[in-house]
Amino acid sequence: MGKWEKWGQTPHLVAVSVANVIDSSKLDQSWDVWVPENGIRARDGAGLDQYAGSDAPGDKETFTVEKLGGDGELRTRLHSSNPTASTIRVDDGSSLTTGQTVLVFELEARDADILVREIPVDIDVTGTPASVASIVNRMRVEIDGTTYTRVTPVTIPAGTFGAGATSTTLTLDLIDRDEEILLSRGDRVTGRVLLDLRGQNSDANYTNGATIKATVDVDGINAEYMNGLKLDTGDLGGSAVGSAHT
Repeated sequence: MGKWEKWGQTPHLVAVSVANVIDSSKLDQSWDVWVPENGIRARDGAGLDQYAGSDAPGDKETFTVEKLGGDGELRTRLHSSNPTASTIRVDDGSSLTTGQTVLVFELEARDADILVREIPVDIDVTGTPASVASIVNRMRVEIDGTTYTRVTPVTIPAGTFGAGATSTTLTLDLIDRDEEILLSRGDRVTGRVLLDLRGQNSDANYTNGATIKATVDVDGINAEYMNGLKLDTGDLGGSAVGSAHT
């Protein structure tokens, strides 16, 4: 092809079609493509044969075969508005204290469009007596002003996780109602974890001084590239660990 350019002609392109599915052992390979010495023969205007092509090491093009979307990344971090450690006033009886923001986080799509399908939130509590089920009634997540309520489980019946279960994972399900969040390349969105807290029920549920903390670890997020390939652990990074609220 280098000879063609010397002749003042426009270089030609070589294109290939690849299979939709390639065995993982075939990925991350490097391929060289070239026209061999005298591999092309043509006849010029004078009727003379002309030849093109070269076996010289520099007269080739190299390309690699890799997973589509593999260069993208989804990252999470604490947002600048994340609340610092605070004391939350709750009811002494059985009334709920609703909509308490315990974590504000940020998601960022880098170098690719990414579809976020599920976001797990780890809830940790301390206190005696105290468990996640004795303190938390419900979780919601607000993302860029839209509140999503489809959380597994939707509500937490008292005793669900046992009296001694001081940590559990509640998962925001964006798949069930086709609410997946599309982050275009370079987009950032802000998420808020909102909890409805049970009353102390005259200390039967938990006593003053109990704490609660929420964490979003990006490694657990279910996300895909737009071609349907799931992001693996190498495409996920960061975490958002909230403060412990009393």
